[in-house]
Amino acid sequence: MKYVIRKNGNEHAAGFNPVVGEDQDLIKLINLGLLNLEVGQEYVFKNPVKESLLVLLSGDCLIVSGTTELGKMNRKSVFEQRASAIWSPPGVEVKVVAGERTHLAVILSPVTAENGLGQGNRNPKLIMPSDVKVDVRGTGHCNREVHNIVDDSIPSYNLLVGETFNPPGNWSSYPPHKHEKDDPPIESQHEEVYYFKIEPEQGFALMRLYNDQRDDAVVVEDGDTVLLPNGFHPVAAPPGYSVYYLWILAGKSRQLRMNDDPRHSWVRSFDS
Repeated sequence: MKYVIRKNGNEHAAGFNPVVGEDQDLIKLINLGLLNLEVGQEYVFKNPVKESLLVLLSGDCLIVSGTTELGKMNRKSVFEQRASAIWSPPGVEVKVVAGERTHLAVILSPVTAENGLGQGNRNPKLIMPSDVKVDVRGTGHCNREVHNIVDDSIPSYNLLVGETFNPPGNWSSYPPHKHEKDDPPIESQHEEVYYFKIEPEQGFALMRLYNDQRDDAVVVEDGDTVLLPNGFHPVAAPPGYSVYYLWILAGKSRQLRMNDDPRHSWVRSFDS
């Protein structure tokens, strides 16, 4: 199966460029695309059955919902500033107007009566850098920063979204964990997608994707996307290269419960 979606020449093409769509079998609750706007360009989102989250990767833009200006977002790059984002429920129009060349990740997830559609009105939420919760995890070669953009304090239906920053030589999603089974309070069932950026961009990251049915080692480069429907999925950054990934989780619960590989759970003794 194809777990890694390689970047292509369309990644920086103007307009909306789909990355994870409905034409693949591994991920059912997450769509991902990249939106590129030049100065003065605008793009309108309104999906009748899916919630949306637009995460600013770089640039400067104004966010408008209906006739209301919600605010501006700006970011030099993912490695220089915390994220800004705009979350919107199904059926609500959100417009992005670029003040300079702007790149955004566009995340969509289906909403049904089962996971909250029709259970009260929800308004778009502009998430600013000061709203992003930073969690420093691990010590030594497990040290990394996790930035929570959408946690359970944001009125999303399915989504939990954030960014992880691996310093050169360090590991994350470690000790190896999974979240593929609805078994509270031990484990939750969540699909996940990673979108990677590397600095300098000619670098790479390494991942191990494994469970009882498979064991794959993959090389991930700048702009690649990894699909994580199940299994353990640690990430390693080689010396000299900083590794960033936008992580997107969706499942029946908004309470994430990660279940460690029991062979490696002892690592938690120095991963606090």
